[in-house]
Order: sequence, then structure tokens, then C-alpha cells
Amino acid sequence: MIKHWMVACALIALFLTGCAVKVPTVSTYVLTVPNTAVSVQAPRTARVLLVSTMVADPGYRTSRMLYVTEAAHLRGYTRNAWVAPPAQMLMPLLVERIESKKYFRAVVSPPFAGNSDYRLDTRLIILQQEFMQPVSQVRCVVRAVLSNEKTGRVIADQRFQAIAPAPGNNPASGAAAANQAAQQVSEQIALFTVANIVRK
Repeated sequence: MIKHWMVACALIALFLTGCAVKVPTVSTYVLTVPNTAVSVQAPRTARVLLVSTMVADPGYRTSRMLYVTEAAHLRGYTRNAWVAPPAQMLMPLLVERIESKKYFRAVVSPPFAGNSDYRLDTRLIILQQEFMQPVSQVRCVVRAVLSNEKTGRVIADQRFQAIAPAPGNNPASGAAAANQAAQQVSEQIALFTVANIVRK
């Protein structure tokens, strides 16, 4: 009887010890839309642009924060992550930058069910922190395809890249640099979109 009691006490103590073990916390980061002044300028056209849901290449469809120390070898931080896959977070940045140009009557995104004049399809090709030099940097590469919704014709197709130096060699610095790179690429795509439609 005493033996059973001792075994039971040991099992309870083991259980309580296991419960006391803390699970390592994960720091999460976001790609944010910068604060900009709201303009009351009227749009220059009545056309509507549909920005379709951004997709990502294999390897970049995750919320893991990715880095490389050598070419073509992707790694992910274990205790640091994005709050959502980067392609998902890039969408509002891109829409905001295009809207800021005040060219279209409306810039819409799914689940929009109305009619649009043009469609912008984008694909995240690379978003990674690179440790191939003394101070790390973040590389962001996005492909953009602009089409006429009425005719189905592709108007322009281009890859965009931004490289932002990180303030340090850690995940938080990588997140800060990723925000800079994402905003630069979004601005490039916004200018590309407007320029190719104005040119028509």
C-alpha cells in the first residue's frame, strides 16, 4: 500500500514539474502601411483597378522569417515569425501605394465582385534576410503583371527588387529592413501601374 502511495506521489510530482516547463515565446512582426497624409485630390480617371490576391513562390508561402547565410539555402528563425505570410501582408501596402497616386477612381481587392477595367496580378518571389556580408540586408523581389480586364490582354509584365540594409544582424533588424524593402517595391509597382495605363 505504501509503495502504491509513493508511486502515486512520484507521478504527481513529475506531472507538476512537466506543467511548470515554459514553452519558448515567439516574437512576431508585421509589414505595416506607413502613416501618410490623406489627400482630397480627385482621381484622374474613372477607371477601376482590381489588385488580385498576391501569391508566393514555394518556400515563401510561410509566416516563418526566412534568412540565408549562403546562396540558395533558406533557413527560418525558430523564435521569430511574421504574424501572417508576407504575401498576405504586402497586399494592403500595395493597394495603399497605388491609391496614393490618385489616378484610379477605385483600387479594389478580393472579394470585390463588381466590374473593373484593369487587373494587377503580383507574385512574391523573394523576401529574406541575407547574412553574406558584415551587416545583413533584406531582399524583396515581386513580379507584377498588369492586364486589361475588358480584352484580357497583358499590358506590362515586370520584376521589381528592393534591397534594404538592416540596422543589425538579428530578426528585429531584419523585420525593420523588410518593411523598408516592401514599401520600396510597393512604390515601384504603383508607379509602374499608373505609368503603363497613362501611356496607353
